[in-house]
Amino acid sequence: MRTNYRRATTPRKRLIVLRGPLPLPSRWLFSTLMAALNDDTSRWIEAESSEETAFAELACRECRRRKSKCNRAIPLCSLCINFRRRCIYEKQTKTPLTRRHLTEVEGELARTKALLESLSRGSSNNSFHVGSYQSTRSAIARHRPSSSRQTPSSESTKAQALILETTPASGDFDWDERTGRQNGDRSSLSQLEPFIDAYFRLYHLSYPTIHEATLRAQFMEVILRPTTNAWQVLLYVVAAIGAYCASTQPTDIDLGLFEAAKARLSIDMLETSNLTIVQGLTLISNYLQKRNKPNSGYNYTGLVRRIAMGIGLHKEFPNWDAMPLMLEMRRRVWWGLYIFDVGAIITFSRPLDFPEGGIETEIPLNVHDSDITAGTRNMPPPAQETMVYSHLRAQSTFHLATCQIYARIISTPHPSATEMLELDDTLIQQWLLSLPQYYQEHVIQTPRNVLVHTILRCRYRNFRIPMYRPFLVRRTITRDIDRCLDNAQESIDLNANMWFEGQKPMMACWYGLYFLFQAVLTPVICLRNQPQSPAASSWLAQVTTAIHVIESMAHLNPSAQRCLGVI
Repeated sequence: MRTNYRRATTPRKRLIVLRGPLPLPSRWLFSTLMAALNDDTSRWIEAESSEETAFAELACRECRRRKSKCNRAIPLCSLCINFRRRCIYEKQTKTPLTRRHLTEVEGELARTKALLESLSRGSSNNSFHVGSYQSTRSAIARHRPSSSRQTPSSESTKAQALILETTPASGDFDWDERTGRQNGDRSSLSQLEPFIDAYFRLYHLSYPTIHEATLRAQFMEVILRPTTNAWQVLLYVVAAIGAYCASTQPTDIDLGLFEAAKARLSIDMLETSNLTIVQGLTLISNYLQKRNKPNSGYNYTGLVRRIAMGIGLHKEFPNWDAMPLMLEMRRRVWWGLYIFDVGAIITFSRPLDFPEGGIETEIPLNVHDSDITAGTRNMPPPAQETMVYSHLRAQSTFHLATCQIYARIISTPHPSATEMLELDDTLIQQWLLSLPQYYQEHVIQTPRNVLVHTILRCRYRNFRIPMYRPFLVRRTITRDIDRCLDNAQESIDLNANMWFEGQKPMMACWYGLYFLFQAVLTPVICLRNQPQSPAASSWLAQVTTAIHVIESMAHLNPSAQRCLGVI
């Protein structure tokens, strides 16, 4: 009996049709048939055994060369099967010149122009409120780098070189374990300039984790602007913080800028580490705390601490031949991260998990920025006046001095009143005495530094209040109660003067509400427990002052209304 074999194809299904009865269908006959077919046909039969057929984005090379209609089936198209050709699909290496792609590009360009025009209107009106949050957020979120959605073909064009960890003598601890690079968006960033100015005018004086001259030179392209997404994350976070801290009326432009920063974040960044990533994530953690997302900020802080130790920011080496600017920047970033982390731990009463042993990084110097530049070879002597880094040094030493007290406060059993008084006199009083003369309690500061100096004065008083509040509630020892009441009253007066006598940007509002609410609870408790006390009129005056200040903050900070409700 003769058996005829013929191949038949349909538009979607390709089968081998056997005409005539198949004698003794067996495994041997099927293997003989497979061996008789060429290699490509075997691949086709195996592909047809699957339930789903994949399709390529472009026609195969043979169909494009012959200008034939290719059905783009993977692994072999129907024409290559019919004519027994070698079917090869090539990766796309050029931008497709299609109507669909051009429409997408035109739409993105229109959204970008609308965003830049809205930012321009906001800066010309001397205000940081631009439109609604939803429109700004969507516009900026869409204006994201194309690398956020990589295809296999685009990844193949990226550089494959790795930046390997080098010796400490080179001063470079950056590392990169990715298999490819992602370049950032190179579009115009000029509309961010007013927000960057606001960042350095207000926020930078408290937390100088960025070298201002370097960032401005990169931003203005005086020096080469980094092309990585990490640098753009840093830039947009700086702009978001500047827009938030300097605003004097309700605004949501910072939320749109922060969305733009998040759009440039990717899990890929966890496979690399450098100082820019540490700076960006550190600022993100503090921004989220100020935007009432404490747990998100706490998570970022824990992540960035690991990354910082991964590039050795916690270590210094004897006889290290490192440039002074690079060494000082490592110190500023590390101690900036330290005060953010410990400050958040204390604020939310969480276990103190910042490492104490093995930390070798010295506290940054109190110097002029012009004394340490890229060309400086030797460390200059510290300046004997208030500088950008004075507050960072003072807050770092404060947390170093008080971590022991905090560990006792959250421990059980709670320390006795006598122990609290001894720790206060030994640690906090000694820290106050150790402050340099130009940063002492009652030294008058320049208008530029008044806010940050007042924040430091409120900070240590705010720390003392929960030290003695348990004894106030239990009404145990008069000396403890008096110290708690005195610090609360001083904190209320400081914040009232800071708010009513100075400018009223959001940064002053946030810290003022933070310190004021915790301070006013002390006279509230006293009035509730002892309304007939001779000091009741003084307590009532403190509460009235605090309410007056918080009410004037309510238009700027929505949390003020909730605080008033509690009071």
